[in-house]
Amino acid sequence: MDTKQMLPLLMRQSELCRAFGLGVRELRALVSTGKVRAIKICKYAKYNTIEVAAALGLEPPPTRATLLWDRELKQRNEAQVRDQLDHFKDELRGVLEDHRSRFEQRLCVMTDQIGRLNTHEHGSAPARPRPVNKEPLRAVGGGSY
Repeated sequence: MDTKQMLPLLMRQSELCRAFGLGVRELRALVSTGKVRAIKICKYAKYNTIEVAAALGLEPPPTRATLLWDRELKQRNEAQVRDQLDHFKDELRGVLEDHRSRFEQRLCVMTDQIGRLNTHEHGSAPARPRPVNKEPLRAVGGGSY
């Protein structure tokens, strides 16, 4: 059976057997075991297609009622997703602006420090004097690192 096919919610025995590839005896066995209800409408019994699919272990086929419900649910879900994406976009924009402003502040501080170094204006403590008498360090042979 093609699952894309739209079926009515209630079907007569012959239509149902044809749609599911089911024998009449198999359908009656499902009814007698209580897995499927026979709904009496006028003089014909009709069967719920979703119940039959569940009893056979199949995925329930789309019916007119479920297709309408699915469409409404999908529209509601799309609206929710759109709202969440808009909220996320606003939050992300705020975080990016915050990071951008912090980055610009750090960049300004660094350019000020570079400018002071280039003009020899040291705002920190003066450099320590170097000892004059010490010899430079030499590598000693046979040592290990």
